[in-house]
Amino acid sequence: MPWPDMRNSARPPSPPSHAVPLPNRVPQHSQIDPSKSLLEVFNTVRAANAELYPAYFYLHGEKVCVHMWRPAKPDDEADLI
Repeated sequence: MPWPDMRNSARPPSPPSHAVPLPNRVPQHSQIDPSKSLLEVFNTVRAANAELYPAYFYLHGEKVCVHMWRPAKPDDEADLI
């Protein structure tokens, strides 16, 4: 028996969500405070997009970008940083 054509059928309403919409990410979200320890800024650096919005701070008026990677990461393991 073939599958019914569902392209034009009405969709059931979505259940209520408890999700909170967040603002779109902008470069300022990746700015870190260089006076804080690495442990304090780790999650900000980890969450930054190295290509679009790299983590950064200013040192003597110059923007310095930060990027993390694990050189010894096994090929079959997801990169979680």
